Amino acid sequence: MGCAGGIDNGINTVHLAYIRSGAGHALFGSRQWIPAEQIDDPVIAIIIGLPLEPAFATKGELAIDLLTGAYADGMRVDFVAGDEVYGACPQLRTFLEEHRQAYVLRVRSSFILTLGGGTRLTCEQVVAKHLKQKRRWTIHSAGDGSNGELTLKWAAAKFGGAERAAQMFGRVTHVAEEDGLALDFDHSIQANTFDAHRLIQLAGEQGKGEAALYALFRAHFTDGLDVGSREVLAGLADEIGVRADLDGEDGAAAVKEELSRARALGASSVPLFLFEGQFAVSGAQPEDTLLAALEEVAERTGQTPTAAKVDGDACENDGYCAT
Repeated sequence: MGCAGGIDNGINTVHLAYIRSGAGHALFGSRQWIPAEQIDDPVIAIIIGLPLEPAFATKGELAIDLLTGAYADGMRVDFVAGDEVYGACPQLRTFLEEHRQAYVLRVRSSFILTLGGGTRLTCEQVVAKHLKQKRRWTIHSAGDGSNGELTLKWAAAKFGGAERAAQMFGRVTHVAEEDGLALDFDHSIQANTFDAHRLIQLAGEQGKGEAALYALFRAHFTDGLDVGSREVLAGLADEIGVRADLDGEDGAAAVKEELSRARALGASSVPLFLFEGQFAVSGAQPEDTLLAALEEVAERTGQTPTAAKVDGDACENDGYCAT
């Protein structure tokens, strides 16, 4: 399964198969490919259950790993063939040439070739200039592509159709309206949130963590901004007065450490409420469930719920809230 509409919506696997025309084929081996954005995004990584510190590898690099094992087992073939994903991997071509292995790897028409004398041309230019046969390079579109997939479209692919996705978000939107919150899922954009988590971390260190959270929530759920964009995040940082160099490594180590801790705790979904560093409640829960969890944690740890004098909408009219 691939990336329909720009969404990684299935298990992507690199296969090495032996094929003999008119006879059939046999599978030598396979490796699962995980997109870099899923490895880098702490929320997605937890949800899909990735192991601690997974290393990203391109499909070309996974192909080299498969071929190395196959050659060690005595595999011999006339040609190694692959599509443009593998044709675009120079390490794979070098590996095959070092093993004196003939290969046919497809490349894109925009692929750069270096000719004699150091001339660099695209494949399309080489065909037009040097190949005189009637057959010419044919360009076929693979679709419009996608930058910043709308959340509803992403959810439709993930949860079984546009109608079901609309129902799910419709319920959430209705509940939010009851509390005076405006959620606009028609325009919210799916994004890699690693840099957004870095902004939250840096804001927290500067005493503005809550302001960063509200700014990000508003940007994503109400304003339809791409919170995976560093330009957008830089604007939010300026808005709340946070110093953040997201083009560098600021906050990255701390976010990765929190991600490792979440995996060690066995977190597999969001949200996850963690009490006293050891008691967890997973999923969106009603107030009664969270209150019951607090009372149970207090009982198990020998604590007594206390009251604090605070101001806020969540408190009783006398200004006291259970904590």
